[in-house]
Amino acid sequence: MKTGWKRCLVLLLALLILQGGVPAYAAGERPASDYREDYAFLWDTLRENDPFLPHLQELGINADRLEEEYGELLETVTDDASFYLLLRALFAAMRNDCHLALLSPAAFFALRGYIEENPELYREKTRALLRDEKVLQAYESLTLPDRAAEPVTLPPSVTYYSAEKSLVFHFPSFEAEGAVRDSALVREALLSYPEAAHIVFDITGNLGGSDAYWMDVIVNPFGGDYRYESEIYFMDSPLTRDCGYVEGATPLSDRALDAERAELLRSCGFTHCVSLTVANDPQKAEPLPEAGKTARRWVLIDAPTFSAADSFAAFCKETGWATLVGRQTRGDGGNVGPMIVGLPRTGFLFRFSYATTLNSDGSLNSLRGTLPDFVPKPGEPILQTCLRLVRAAG
Repeated sequence: MKTGWKRCLVLLLALLILQGGVPAYAAGERPASDYREDYAFLWDTLRENDPFLPHLQELGINADRLEEEYGELLETVTDDASFYLLLRALFAAMRNDCHLALLSPAAFFALRGYIEENPELYREKTRALLRDEKVLQAYESLTLPDRAAEPVTLPPSVTYYSAEKSLVFHFPSFEAEGAVRDSALVREALLSYPEAAHIVFDITGNLGGSDAYWMDVIVNPFGGDYRYESEIYFMDSPLTRDCGYVEGATPLSDRALDAERAELLRSCGFTHCVSLTVANDPQKAEPLPEAGKTARRWVLIDAPTFSAADSFAAFCKETGWATLVGRQTRGDGGNVGPMIVGLPRTGFLFRFSYATTLNSDGSLNSLRGTLPDFVPKPGEPILQTCLRLVRAAG
């Protein structure tokens, strides 16, 4: 097959990465047909169930070309480790948009542990998949080079700006396993700085994790009653039916939608929706000192802010819990987790978003994100924008 020089370069670079980074300790242990079948299964699943795949073209991502190019690279796969890295590279080439990703060993074992402690948060099919012995064996036996390991998530940091009487928390992640560690973070900081008149939650660069994290660690300690109604839209597909998502949902044909929103939802193949009430629960956290409850709250966001971090931004936007400062997020929050699917031969798990919410302007949150209330001046760092607004507010 003839290819242009750019395409040849892409294939060569990917081949060098794979050959340079994967040990051949398990070469020949699995028939090559297993990898071809899993690769075909992955793409068949995405084309039947991923509503956002056609919209990747708008972001400059040609899914058809990537499927072909990485399909050719299957010839270089010699073991599960090299297949794993190939799929990771494929999803990275798709920018991991709308939660497209292969679960890493770190993510798998963290989610497996979390689901055992919080089984009510997941449907039975997802729980069974994470407990499956074949899947467990796949991740236990996966040996990767050190440079393929997951980066360690940094804990939150706290800084006090005395001139602005502003207490600034930076949350690099909302990973569920950090919730217990960080449960008293806000309270202890406010006890140290009771004079703080402004509290800033910096979630720039935060790629998400768990909605329960930001609700329990950040929102619930402040008390009050904050809630809003949301509608989650998704498509009726074999996979969503198998997972039971269609049960109790309302067909979009029964909803009174304006023509523009109806067409947008149809373009993604969405057929049903369910209503969701997003609300805080102060009973789940120890109350903060009274001084902290009266401080004005700000949240900093930017283009990488994603997933559960975007859900927090949307919560602030919809309820008025805090003022948003920064830039439009990457989105794909909506308080609904991605679909997780297992590859039948190797047992690796991949995920993708199957549902979305609509922003107040009628756009899809998964593709357009959440807008801030205030944006920085050209060249102005987001934190400095917020501190400027704090000084103006007095």
